[in-house]
Amino acid sequence: MARELLPGHELCEGRYEVIKTLAFGEEGGVYTIRERESRQVLLLKEVIPPPSMPEEEVDKRVEQFREALLILARFDHPNLSKIYLHFSEGRRQYVVMERVEGVTLKTLLDMSVKPLPEPQVLRWAMDLCDALHYMHDRPEPFIFDVLDTTHIMMTSEEQLKLINYGLDRFFDEEETRSFSANREVLADEMRSLGDTLVFLLTRKPPGPFGLTGDEGISEPLSKILVRLLTADGQRTFASFEELKKAFDRVLNPPTIKIPTTKAPQKPWVQFLDLNRLWQDALWAYMKQPLWLVASELLGVLVLALLTWYFLNPPIHPREGPAAYVACGREIVAVDAREKKVLTRIAMDRPIHSLVSTPEGTRLYAASPDFPSLFLLNSLSNRVLGLVPVGPSPSELIMGTGGDWLYVLHSRSGQIGFVRVSHEPLPLEVESGVFRPKDSMLGVFTAGPGVQGLAATRSGKTEAEQTEAQARSPQQPAGQKIFASSLLGNRITALEPSPLKVLATRDVEAPGPLALTLDARTLLVAQTSTSHILTYQAANLEPGPRILQVGGSNIQQILISPNGQEIWSVNASGTLGVIGLEDRKLRSTVELQGKAAAACWYLFGNDAELWVAISAPNQIVVVNPSTRMVRARIPVGPPPTDIWMVQ
Repeated sequence: MARELLPGHELCEGRYEVIKTLAFGEEGGVYTIRERESRQVLLLKEVIPPPSMPEEEVDKRVEQFREALLILARFDHPNLSKIYLHFSEGRRQYVVMERVEGVTLKTLLDMSVKPLPEPQVLRWAMDLCDALHYMHDRPEPFIFDVLDTTHIMMTSEEQLKLINYGLDRFFDEEETRSFSANREVLADEMRSLGDTLVFLLTRKPPGPFGLTGDEGISEPLSKILVRLLTADGQRTFASFEELKKAFDRVLNPPTIKIPTTKAPQKPWVQFLDLNRLWQDALWAYMKQPLWLVASELLGVLVLALLTWYFLNPPIHPREGPAAYVACGREIVAVDAREKKVLTRIAMDRPIHSLVSTPEGTRLYAASPDFPSLFLLNSLSNRVLGLVPVGPSPSELIMGTGGDWLYVLHSRSGQIGFVRVSHEPLPLEVESGVFRPKDSMLGVFTAGPGVQGLAATRSGKTEAEQTEAQARSPQQPAGQKIFASSLLGNRITALEPSPLKVLATRDVEAPGPLALTLDARTLLVAQTSTSHILTYQAANLEPGPRILQVGGSNIQQILISPNGQEIWSVNASGTLGVIGLEDRKLRSTVELQGKAAAACWYLFGNDAELWVAISAPNQIVVVNPSTRMVRARIPVGPPPTDIWMVQ
């Protein structure tokens, strides 16, 4: 018989303390917990596999459980509760979640004497459709599966949030249901939404045959609910986005124009009649001489060419330093000196990550839904060819010296290494003519949910590196690699040639990594606490923890060009400047937007920090000395990465 966790019980090596039990049963429980260090109150979901389930089956379900949590941890939507951390103790699985203050819609309905008003329910329905469409319309979709009034919270700010996510289903006695979206599963999800809305409007669930017509629901909304309650993949709506538009038409019906009869027009109104003016102009045009007609047609042709040139701007080559910004299906090149957009390179796929060789002529671009890297010549800004690297490349890291390129595959937890060719690149080629000699020669495993990577030289002498390269010419010799595994909760130091694990360290929710300029200290962003952990690069011995980073949700860690400061790029819209020696926060730079990535631009003895902001969509240039914003450069679509080519 499963035992309930009592108040004061410690979990995760003493990091969390149980405050009280909210619900408990044989399949697990829900608890309010407190993190000891930050004193933050969170929610803990406990899932207990059935005692009769074999250990082999439990291991299989746990792997599916982790895969689902990896997807949920990336969700960032105002109507979805956040997932922070997953850990296990024995057979029991625990998920640390956001604690949502408020009441469920079931409780809210029980407190009401009458059914809820239809306009209010329609606004809630549109919010739920927006959240469910966000979960479905992704490269890695997720099905909520437990949509009812007990799993929808109303916060104190009157905002809806979906909670729980149906995590218990992964350890049912029956075979687990797939959390990927298809037509039939989508129809079941819409049926659940229809049941929930009918319950809110009538205080009772729909009958076995759907609506009877006596519920007091308006006719336009009834037609929508009837389609939802069919649970037929061919008859229901194609997506929650389409369903949201249908609800919006009911809540905000289009105005009907009433035809009016025109009164007799006055002479001056008749003189300005557009139809009569058009007929007179056409008749006057037909009576013109032929040479005048030809000149007017030529003017129209010139105007059309100018319009086409404006809508399809040419690709301009680069003549000086430029920042390349990944903006959806475009790579935007920004002149670093003039601080204006130089050109836009159209891509076939949405680009997520960019990197270039040290000399800057070879630019690589990765798309998470394409199994190859795009290779560009950054001098002519032309796409030259493809470098196959395997499915779902998520981030690119250029190794020291520019001889090896490392490709993170966060979904599989592997890191591939690509041998960078030093062949001269043509400025532009015809499609399919040029085949790059760059090729991926191997992979090594860094753990599930690999989030960060840093590369440096190992402690071997030059002679030892030459000997290792001679023994293994198809692997990066002399490199020392640091990788972080978010779901594996560890960081690893290894040498890929030959593959040798040098040290590992258990770390909860490690994220982006960075090395100091002397390569002695490894900096690790902890995603669950927004702290920066420090380790000795030689043996991963822990050092002081940096508690203040000037914001939350660290996206990237940068070391200042002089090696004396740590710059934390935070998605909360700030930059944190931290002294490397005393580990204390020196200042905070407000960006007025959601930071995604950053890079340094060095010119002479000066430097600038260029930050990609996804909301609003622009590049912010920061003076590191004055901590002031120098310029804001609009780039169009939301940027995800930025790379400076000198």
